Amino acid sequence: MQEQIQLEILRFDIKKDYLPYTHKDIVILEETNPLSELFALLDSRLLHFGYNKHRIQVKINDVLVHQDVSVGMLCERFGRHWRLESFAPKATAHDFLVNTDFLSAPLALVRNICPVSSEEEELFFNLLPFCFLSPLSQNLPDYAGEGFFLFLAEMIKMHPQQASELMRLLASPTHGIMNAQLLYGRIFPDVPEYDVSLLQLQKALLIGYPHYDAVWLEYAQTLKSLLKVPV
Repeated sequence: MQEQIQLEILRFDIKKDYLPYTHKDIVILEETNPLSELFALLDSRLLHFGYNKHRIQVKINDVLVHQDVSVGMLCERFGRHWRLESFAPKATAHDFLVNTDFLSAPLALVRNICPVSSEEEELFFNLLPFCFLSPLSQNLPDYAGEGFFLFLAEMIKMHPQQASELMRLLASPTHGIMNAQLLYGRIFPDVPEYDVSLLQLQKALLIGYPHYDAVWLEYAQTLKSLLKVPV
């Protein structure tokens, strides 16, 4: 079965454009085609269309699509009118091509604590789009974002000897894990395990792991008092 989809594509080229502009198009695709087929079609239609052929990550109707899922699944989720835009507009060089060099500072912080393998680096860049979903990512320049917190959760598992130092990167009251927002409804497909990981990291700080930080221990006691939870 074929699907006819109306597209609004937010385009931008840092070498040519002062501001992004919207390109409208109509495409017909088989519902079994993956999203990457849509990008390949646009590449053949549009002059100098920019996207990452190796990593499909784009926002559709303000929701991050982070896997190369089928057109049929996307139509079930978003209908047949899609607005497509980069997941990180401020770091976008060309259409959906993001300059990840501008966004790698959090990875450098981890490298200062433990080695990062090529597979772990790939994981970082796969999770990078999740850093730009919450309002805090737009308003707090030091807020690394939920994607970074998820990356750290995995690094803590893979480098238990450095877990204590890695947790320090999460503990800031202003831009740490306690400010994280759940990803349910913000990403597609939904991954319940991601929200579980975020909540587990928050719980770890509240019970004192690994530094028995007075700020979070006192906050936990306040929560227990307000919620009337037995100590």
